[in-house]
Amino acid sequence: MAKNTDCLRSLVNQVILPVSRIENHPLGANILHEYLNSFENAANRDIIWSIPQYLRCAEDVYWKSYTEIGILNNNVYKLTNEDKYNGIPLVYAWMLTTVNNIDRAMYRSELFNWAYKNTSEFYKLFKCTYTTNDPQMKEDLFAVAMSTVFMLQEGNPYIEYFSDFMLNNIFALDKLNENYNCAIRYYARAIVERSYKLGIITHDVVEKSRPPYNTNRVIELNNEATSGTRMGGFKAISYDLPRYVLYDPIKSIFFLITEVVKMM
Repeated sequence: MAKNTDCLRSLVNQVILPVSRIENHPLGANILHEYLNSFENAANRDIIWSIPQYLRCAEDVYWKSYTEIGILNNNVYKLTNEDKYNGIPLVYAWMLTTVNNIDRAMYRSELFNWAYKNTSEFYKLFKCTYTTNDPQMKEDLFAVAMSTVFMLQEGNPYIEYFSDFMLNNIFALDKLNENYNCAIRYYARAIVERSYKLGIITHDVVEKSRPPYNTNRVIELNNEATSGTRMGGFKAISYDLPRYVLYDPIKSIFFLITEVVKMM
């Protein structure tokens, strides 16, 4: 698997990125998009695409990699006003799937700076990537879309285009059951509200984006999840929240204070 991972990343660095600004090149970003989009789920794809290189304590695991995708380490690949959506920006969109949140923030920022100045191309990128199955990637692109729409001046047609997209793909009655991601709903609703604020849509239309939503799906309550008995949980609070927000930090502070008191 490590060989497959390094092979894919080397291919991106040495073949796909160098030709991604050549329009309709058969080895450009579209071939990467098609390949990554072919995975059944994000977890299977992450192993060869999203895991960082030189992962600590990964010497004996099959997902280790020694190759970095150098899209931000080379000024040649910083986005420009000439970049088309299915070129370098499409590679950036897939880089949003990384598990490295520092890099992820940089990719998101680069895409926003490009999107604000090249809204028509970003709109094409947004529609192109909407059907992908990576929730993290989609959340970030929705965030970029919302930020872009709020930066556009009144009268810009893409405010209405993005608003219509959200109404037709997120808030339409036959679409509500397809998406339960609260972040995506938040970004989508903000875009629709912006459109309403500018008088592009009516009150009856904007109401479609406002909760509560009429869905016919019932999610059963998992009693085990609310017990809070796993990973040092506290009643209804379990997993990462108590471990990294409550228990571990409070425990660390408590022992630090104890040591300070001993030294006094």
